[in-house]
Amino acid sequence: MQEDLDRISGNLILCIIPVLSSSNPTVKLQVYELLCAISLASPEGHSLSLDALEHFKVRAHISKFVYLQYI
Repeated sequence: MQEDLDRISGNLILCIIPVLSSSNPTVKLQVYELLCAISLASPEGHSLSLDALEHFKVRAHISKFVYLQYI
């Protein structure tokens, strides 16, 4: 069961991370809330969430200081 949760978490993260480029702050907040829940639900969730955020940062060519404004 835990393996299934880890697999679902990884797939979910890949699907929701691009939504962070939305201009709607409510949508962004919901994505961050999901990432927090995944971090708490799975032993590897925290690492998956951090990797996904790093991937988003690199993909969007966001500098460290500009990235902080996304949050």
